[in-house]
Amino acid sequence: MFILAVNTLGAIMLFPPVKIPELRSRVERFFGTLARKIMPLLPGRTFENPIARGDYPSEARTVLTDDDLTRILTIWVVDHYHHQPHRGLPGGQSPASRWNELSEIYDVSEPPDLHTRLVALGYEFTRVPSKMGVVLFSNHYDCDELRQFRRNRKGKTVRIRIDPENIGAVSVEIDQVWHDAPALNGEELEGLSIAHWSRVLRELRQRYAAEAELTLQQRNKGIQKVWNIIDEAKDSGGLIDPEYTSDRLQYLEKNLAGGLMFNHPETPPAHSDDAPFGQKIGPLRPTELEDQPNAVEEDYANGFGDDDEWKLED
Repeated sequence: MFILAVNTLGAIMLFPPVKIPELRSRVERFFGTLARKIMPLLPGRTFENPIARGDYPSEARTVLTDDDLTRILTIWVVDHYHHQPHRGLPGGQSPASRWNELSEIYDVSEPPDLHTRLVALGYEFTRVPSKMGVVLFSNHYDCDELRQFRRNRKGKTVRIRIDPENIGAVSVEIDQVWHDAPALNGEELEGLSIAHWSRVLRELRQRYAAEAELTLQQRNKGIQKVWNIIDEAKDSGGLIDPEYTSDRLQYLEKNLAGGLMFNHPETPPAHSDDAPFGQKIGPLRPTELEDQPNAVEEDYANGFGDDDEWKLED
């Protein structure tokens, strides 16, 4: 699944051999920079080893949530590190300045579109299509390709994938091709996350506990109420959601959305050896080093960071 996701996104995997950290020098160097520059400022740090930790009470000083840590690291990298002079860049440029300069010279690949990211990274379910398409989290999704599939292969299952950040559409696999299937009457669902949709479902279940089927108007009022709450709290919104795991989504689909349906109109609207993929990286052989006597020295002089000293323990 990992290999499939990487290739679907158009990315390239690299496979450096183990126990040769020089082949991962830049990322290892950045980890060292994080450990020296930002981690000492955070309460509850665990240090690189027990000796360095000493008697520091990490557990007693743990106060940051995953969301807090993500926000801190993002702000530090984007607003601080990217704008600091870097000794490994020409003239001590900052990474942000270098990026802007080179992006004017070289083409920058566009990121994968929403549908491609959904196919590569979405959470997968299986469903048997009905005349209203497929149902997931109490919402109906359909498309022309799915309607054709129902006519030709009645009762057969399809694989569908959903993005927890946007339930306005799903991707449906038919004959090894993924198709976009929007939600029926789902304009209000576009951009709505599973976390926010869960709030809507909980409120609807509490308010209409005796009803198994609700109207679209009732659903849309609940969505609008949640959007109002989101608008009021968006400045303090987090960057990650701990509920986004496969097991959690399966639980929500079975227990929160299970058995709850919305009444739709009769006519829905149309609308290489050990590395088979990627690039294998190997160390330079002695003969190659003889041809390039200063290659390693130049790499260490030009690309590995902003400090004079670096140890693997960093």
